[in-house]
Amino acid sequence: MMIGTENHIPQILIVDDDPHLLLTLGEILKVKGFEPLLVQTGGAALTYIEQQPIDVVLIDLKLGDMSGLDVLRGIKASSPESECIMLTGNASQASAIESIQMGAFGYFQKPFDIDQVVLSVQRAVDKYRSTLALRASEEKYRMVADFTYDWEGWRTPDGTYVYISPSCERITGHSAEEFLSDPNLFLEIIHPNDRAMVIEHNDLVARLPNEQDLQIAFRIITASGETRWIEHSCTSVHGYGGQWLGRRESNRDITTRKQAEETQRESEERFRLAFEYTHIGMCLVDLKGQFLKVNPQLCEMFGYSSAQLEGRLVDEITHPDHQKAYPSFLQQSISGDMSHTEFEALYIHKNGSLVWGQVSSSLVQDAAGAPLYFINHIQDVTARKQTERELIITKESLEEANRELQTALVREQKLSHTDSLTGINNRRYLFELAENQIAIASRYQQPLAVMMFDIDHFKQVNDTFGHDVGDQMLRRVAQIACAELRSADVIGRYGGEEFIVLMPMTNAQQACLLGERIRAGVAALHVLSEKGDTSTTLSIGIVEISHAPRSHSKSVEDVFRSADKAMYSAKQAGRNRVVAIPSQ
Repeated sequence: MMIGTENHIPQILIVDDDPHLLLTLGEILKVKGFEPLLVQTGGAALTYIEQQPIDVVLIDLKLGDMSGLDVLRGIKASSPESECIMLTGNASQASAIESIQMGAFGYFQKPFDIDQVVLSVQRAVDKYRSTLALRASEEKYRMVADFTYDWEGWRTPDGTYVYISPSCERITGHSAEEFLSDPNLFLEIIHPNDRAMVIEHNDLVARLPNEQDLQIAFRIITASGETRWIEHSCTSVHGYGGQWLGRRESNRDITTRKQAEETQRESEERFRLAFEYTHIGMCLVDLKGQFLKVNPQLCEMFGYSSAQLEGRLVDEITHPDHQKAYPSFLQQSISGDMSHTEFEALYIHKNGSLVWGQVSSSLVQDAAGAPLYFINHIQDVTARKQTERELIITKESLEEANRELQTALVREQKLSHTDSLTGINNRRYLFELAENQIAIASRYQQPLAVMMFDIDHFKQVNDTFGHDVGDQMLRRVAQIACAELRSADVIGRYGGEEFIVLMPMTNAQQACLLGERIRAGVAALHVLSEKGDTSTTLSIGIVEISHAPRSHSKSVEDVFRSADKAMYSAKQAGRNRVVAIPSQ
């Protein structure tokens, strides 16, 4: 929708979810002669822009309901002529570049200089109005161009027009009769800045009558005051006898093309500014993987000058371990399988250090879809990668320390449960295990056999051969007993030379078989010492704990006393034997 702009107060739509900033900025713009319109969500902004055109829109990059870039995209789709300025509290230069590439007029980072914002708004308004005026002119021109031919003319050798086509009036605003009646009218409508060039062209034509094709482009000011670009070409015309009859002229209105070229130039200038002054590395890469153009930030990142990089393969500064990723993307892009990719690559700085880069690469194509080159954004993430590596190392150190701590804890727990001399369960832990085994046997009405054995005449061993030999004998006896036990059996040092063995799911008869093997093993034991060999025997007592239904579980002390009675019976019967007493 087109609107007149001469007396129109510029409308500025402000989109920000900060009510304080919204009101403050609105008041300032109102004082400056603008009409502020305030909304707090992207959705409200898009609804507003669909209802009427807006001169300029100020957009916060981060809104509650959607991204500011999505708002920008929606506005440009609905009202391409509206200018947009991004406001951001985020220092991401990638977002700023993306917004400019999407057509944003500019961006400001919070906190911003309000005077600079107002100046930018005014410039955006000026551009908006110029765009509307230009579009109106283009529409007017298209309506004329659809029904006319080029402005044609014929001059005699002295420069006098003898023919002017009627289309001249549609191009210049002057009729053919006006040009034919006023020989100076053609020069009078030439733009003052181009008039000297046209006079020089006419003089050249007069001096070189045989010159076939001469072309120039100049501006004219039409009868209505509009400036138009004309592409002028003239060709010498000769008679059959070779005499010069004059020149035929063709004047084509190329205003639209010139405006497109200017728009292209402005677009290229915006890209150049973004390319040169962004805070991340940017480069153009050809289809062979060579640098075409690099910006100063990329040169600083890698330590090379632009002359040293441009024309060089990207792989030449890429770490060998990362040289396969980019060529693969090149091939996929050229074949049409992929047009954009993001990856991390490791590069080699000129001084030999390593630089990590976060790469965003896109394929640029011509209007027909043919690939032209790649544009790469490379952000230096070396510090982040180093931090990640340090975190990994720290995590590994903590995990190793935790493993060592767990090992130490297990070792301490084991030491707290273990008899330091024999390596089996100590008395305190033996009582805990026995209490647990008795409770289980009672709950599930299962048999439990308890064995107590004592080294016969152990005091004589200590008195005769010394305590070192006695300690060695205690260890050897424990080893022999452990070798005969099952995995479910529990052995512990009850005290001095007395040992207890708990045998779950075992009756007295089965326990006696195990006791006999232990007794026989110890009877065959010989301990060497400086005073000669010594041997010993065991007195073994066994009691089977049975549980009648609904009977109370026996205490550990009661069970151990019963086993001690059985062992005493073995000693009374002559030692070196196994004695089992009836179930308890």
